[in-house]
Amino acid sequence: MKVSNTVLSKNIKNIINNNLKFEKGTVSGYSIEVYEPETESFCSYIYYDDEENRDKDFEILCKLK
Repeated sequence: MKVSNTVLSKNIKNIINNNLKFEKGTVSGYSIEVYEPETESFCSYIYYDDEENRDKDFEILCKLK
């Protein structure tokens, strides 16, 4: 399965392998927010106005987890 967000595609193994929490967000329109416990912060993967691709990528993350 391939995600549409190129930055997310580079980090997807880290997100899954480290069991990081993620959720849908609204940063800059639509986003996926990943919680990074080491820094107690969120990393945002931005989709701007592209809710459809954000939702598809989110579903891929959920299936991989």
